[in-house]
Amino acid sequence: MFPATLQFVIAMIACAINERMQRKLDFTQEEVRVLKEILVAVPGHWRPTDQEPTRLDE
Repeated sequence: MFPATLQFVIAMIACAINERMQRKLDFTQEEVRVLKEILVAVPGHWRPTDQEPTRLDE
């Protein structure tokens, strides 16, 4: 088992990595939302139907 000090440092690093990844995920989700809104505003845009698979369904 690691000493308590090393465990604390590892936990702090893991927490910092987790927070950074969460911020990136939040940003990416917001970016996708905005891009979908822009795509809907484009006249004649293509939208997949229920029968057509999307990349997210794979």
